Amino acid sequence: MTIMSVQAKKKNSKETTYHILREHIISVSEYFENAFMGSFRQAGEKKWKTKDVNPKIFGVFIEWLMGRRLTDPDGVEYIYKKEMRADKIQEIFTEILDIYVFADEYNVPQLQRDAMNAFNKFQWDAPTMCSTSAVGHASSRLLNNSPLLRFLIDAYAFSCSDWKANSDAASEATNIEWLELVPAEFFLAVLNRKGLPMERSPYQNLCDYHEYDVEEEVVAKP
Repeated sequence: MTIMSVQAKKKNSKETTYHILREHIISVSEYFENAFMGSFRQAGEKKWKTKDVNPKIFGVFIEWLMGRRLTDPDGVEYIYKKEMRADKIQEIFTEILDIYVFADEYNVPQLQRDAMNAFNKFQWDAPTMCSTSAVGHASSRLLNNSPLLRFLIDAYAFSCSDWKANSDAASEATNIEWLELVPAEFFLAVLNRKGLPMERSPYQNLCDYHEYDVEEEVVAKP
């Protein structure tokens, strides 16, 4: 067993060092396997630095790695509670999205699936959708065909599908104005999806948005 020192640091934030077993982290990520065991220049070394990763999010990853259970930095599951304020709801949305983006960039498939499940459940229970800024952040870090972006597009399209039946003109205009605040590609994708038949709520069909292991080359970035 080899203990690694991993330094997590986001731009303009304090660096945090985590000590983890190399065998644990490479078991869940081909990225880290290449970084610590492959031809990458830091392979064989016992220290490694992340690139622009929030230490809080990396800490969530380490806790998940130890118990394979996704919780917030305080060890609490991401569960909506009626007494939550609007700003707390959006903070949780953003945090789960950040976890998903981290798992995507560092190729941790199971963490991606767990983050997707947590996001789905939280958004289904919460009285509001995630903010436009959170959508914009996710869109800027993920590929257009990302399962999470596909889920968000379907979720927004589904929530808008009954505007005419359940909304007056004023509230419909508000919904459209809200959508215009998200990135243009996302906005157009929602409008296009809204025009297609949707037999079931995306919240009830989550397996369609899970990525499963596919053999492909994963190269650690220097």
